Amino acid sequence: MPQSPQEKVKPHWSKLVENFQTSPKDYYDAVEAAVKRRKIPDLQTSRVDYSEAGALTPNREYLRLTREKLAFDLCAAPFGTGFFFSWWL
Repeated sequence: MPQSPQEKVKPHWSKLVENFQTSPKDYYDAVEAAVKRRKIPDLQTSRVDYSEAGALTPNREYLRLTREKLAFDLCAAPFGTGFFFSWWL
């Protein structure tokens, strides 16, 4: 039987940083620059959109890092007076 997307998720993590604001684009650009400096073989980066909570909700942009069979999705978004970070493998 095929796995659902949730069953394919390995670890994940999230953190709200209070009283912090930045641009998700600036954060993703900084992460891309940092991994580029590491010269990881066959690493691909892209941006993907996921809906926040369902089909009719706004999309949230993620930074996806892929290598071989693994995909690592990073999310960064303002949340009230703080900023929310998460990742999914």
